[in-house]
Amino acid sequence: MKRHTHGNITVEACRLVRLAESDLVTVDCCDCGTFNLHFGPMTMRVRPEQLKAILFTLGRALAAADVPSEHVAAVHSGASGSRGQA
Repeated sequence: MKRHTHGNITVEACRLVRLAESDLVTVDCCDCGTFNLHFGPMTMRVRPEQLKAILFTLGRALAAADVPSEHVAAVHSGASGSRGQA
C-alpha cells in the first residue's frame, strides 16, 4: 500500500487493478482484497463474498423480472449500447 500524508495524518492508499469496465460500471480489485464497483460518481467497496451475493441476487432479480435472454447475454458479454433499456 502507498502512504500519503495530509497535514498530520498519514493515510495508506490501496493499489487498484482494473478488472472490467463498461459504459455504466467499472470494477477494480484492491490489494487489500476488496472490489471497488464504480457507478459514475458513486463507488461501493465490497468483500468477495459480498460481491458474490450481489451477483446472485441480481441474477435472481433478472429471472424474476423475466428479462429476455438477449439482454442477460449482453450483460454477461459486456456489450454496450443496452444502457437505459429494460
